Amino acid sequence: MTKLYTGFGAFLLGASVLAFSSGANAQSNEISPQGQQSSTPDDMPEVMTIDEAAQFLRVERAALERLAADGAVPARRLGDNWRFSRAVLLGWLAGYTHATSASEGGTSRPFAETAPFVNLTPLSAQAISVIVGRGVNDTVQDTAEEFPENFAEPIGTAPQGRSASEVFLRDQRVLLNRNELTVDFGLVYARTDNLVLVDTGSGPTLGLVESDTFGGVMVGRYSPGGNTELFASSSYRDQNVSIIANGQSISRASRNELGEIGLGVRHTVLNERSGRPDVIVSLEGGVPTGSGSFSLAGGVTMVKSFDPSVLFGSVDYRYTFNPDFTDLSRLQPRDRIDAQVGYAFALNDSIILTTALAGTFSRATSFAEAELRENETYNLLLGLTARISQRLFVQPSVSFRLNGPGNGVIFGLNFPLTFGS
Repeated sequence: MTKLYTGFGAFLLGASVLAFSSGANAQSNEISPQGQQSSTPDDMPEVMTIDEAAQFLRVERAALERLAADGAVPARRLGDNWRFSRAVLLGWLAGYTHATSASEGGTSRPFAETAPFVNLTPLSAQAISVIVGRGVNDTVQDTAEEFPENFAEPIGTAPQGRSASEVFLRDQRVLLNRNELTVDFGLVYARTDNLVLVDTGSGPTLGLVESDTFGGVMVGRYSPGGNTELFASSSYRDQNVSIIANGQSISRASRNELGEIGLGVRHTVLNERSGRPDVIVSLEGGVPTGSGSFSLAGGVTMVKSFDPSVLFGSVDYRYTFNPDFTDLSRLQPRDRIDAQVGYAFALNDSIILTTALAGTFSRATSFAEAELRENETYNLLLGLTARISQRLFVQPSVSFRLNGPGNGVIFGLNFPLTFGS
C-alpha cells in the first residue's frame, strides 16, 4: 500500500511540474501590453487574438478578458479563444458604438454606415471618458434595425458548430448546451500483457496474461442544463486471452461479448476565470452485462486555457466489487487510481494536437486461485482531433505503455457526432 501511494505521489509531483512548466511557457509567450514595443493600428491584423488586442488597447490581458466576458468590449468567443475585430475596436474607441456623450447632449451615435472606419473625427477627452461599451451583440442588433437596407454582418460572426478544442475536451469539461446530445462511435485495437501470480497445483508461480482485443465503443452525452452532463457508455469486444506460466500455456480463451455499461454524471463546480481553471467533478457506476464486476468511480478534473493551448489534468478513484472468477483474465484490482496530465495545442478551429501522460495505480488483491500484484503503469497518449463537417469529427489516437512489467499498445479511431440542441 505504501508503494502504491508513493508511486502515485511521485506521479502527481511530476505531473504538476510538467503542467506548471507548460503553463509558464505558455504565459511567457503571451504579449504583455506594457512589456512590448507599442504598435500602430496598421501593424495589427484585422482579426486579433486577446494578446494582440490587449497590446492594441494597451491594457492588461486579464483585464481585457474580464471585460470581454462581461460584454463591455466588442468581442467574439470561438470555443476557448477570444477574437477581436480591429475595425470594430477602432470604431468603439472613437464612439461609433451606441454610447452617450456629454458633448452631444446625451444623444446616441450608431456605427458608421460603411466599414472599415475611415476619416473618423476623434472625440474630445471629455467625450471619450463617458463612453460605455455595450458589446457586439447589442451593436449588431441596433445597427440592423437602423440600417436594414444595407446592413452586413460584421467581422466576428458567431461560428457554426463546435471547434476541435471543444470536441476534444468533452471528456473533461461540460460543454453541451441544454438538451443537446452527442454520440461517439469508436474502434479500438489493444495488445497488452500483464503479470499475475497463479496457483498451478505445485505452488504459486508468476504467470503472464496476454490479450489481443478488437472492439467498438459507443458513448452518449446529454445535458439537461445547469453545468451538468449525463453520460452512458458501452462496448463490444472480440478478445483472445492466453495465460502462460513456467513456459507453458495453462489457459486459453476467446470471447465475443458486450462490455459493461457505464452510467455517470459530470458537473462543473467552478468555471474558468483569469488565474483559475475549470473544476469538474464526476461520478460513474459500472454495470456488468454478463460475467463481470460492478464498479463505482469518482473523480476531479481541472482545465485551464492558454490561447491557443489547453492544460488539463484529472484524478479518479475506482472501487470494483470483484467476485472470484475461474477465468483469471476477468480479475480486476479492487482499488485503483487513474491520473493524467496533458497538453493540447490548437492549430486552428478545425485541428487540435494532444499529448498526455497517464498513470494507473492499484493495490494487491487476493483471490482463491490467483493474486493481482500491486502495480503502477504509465502510458503516453498521442492524439489528433479534426473536423470533417459541422457536426462530425474524427479522432485517431495511440497509447504506449512506458514501463514494465508487461507491455501494451492501444490504437483508437473515434467519431464524435453532435445532434441538434
